[in-house]
Amino acid sequence: FILYNVLKMNETVHKWSHPDYLSRKLGTKKYLTEYSTNNHFMYFSGSRGPSGWKPPVENRAMSFKDWMNFAIANQNSSSESPRYYFRANDREASFLSNDMSMLTTDGDHDEIFIVDKKMARGVFCRFGMAKIVAAAHYDGSRNYVAIMGGLRRYMISSPKNCEFLYLYPKGHPSNRHSQVDWSDINYNMNNKYPKFEKATVSEVILKAGDIMYIPSGHKCLCVCFIPPRVSL
Repeated sequence: FILYNVLKMNETVHKWSHPDYLSRKLGTKKYLTEYSTNNHFMYFSGSRGPSGWKPPVENRAMSFKDWMNFAIANQNSSSESPRYYFRANDREASFLSNDMSMLTTDGDHDEIFIVDKKMARGVFCRFGMAKIVAAAHYDGSRNYVAIMGGLRRYMISSPKNCEFLYLYPKGHPSNRHSQVDWSDINYNMNNKYPKFEKATVSEVILKAGDIMYIPSGHKCLCVCFIPPRVSL
């Protein structure tokens, strides 16, 4: 389900719409920033994989200002051009807990968003450039996705489609992720993933102020196409 017109959320969207606000709050500190040689980003863990495997992205460190300058300067670049995916969380930047208080154990007074405080992991921000594609995957925990600016496209698939999505096996550095490139129809219309065409999805485009709940175990492909994107 999707929530909107959440008062605290709307206030924060307004604050974050001013370019200097985040630059001032995040300062010159360097945060974990993923780098990819193109617009595809896939999570991985560890440094060892099957024969021939290479990490799909490179972990670097970058300040928010440097990321934003790069994102704006390259907002019209092709899908094959390098991109950065900036990250920050409320442990590194405490103001995030206040700005997104309704998604914290202390701020969710009506217990609308957090049903099990023991499972709450905090506030994690992702700042992405135009055309970034986050590989289809599932998470083992409940998630709320709050969009702070721009538009973001989600394609969500039920767990009943697992056999059609060709997930990497347990033990693979990118386990929980689909091996299929959902963004390239020609790539997928071959015999390598013959069952993929049987998969069904629900599609939604979220805008600033929207908060979507994603149950644990669901798959989603995220595509951002309005630069620059700020999503949480």
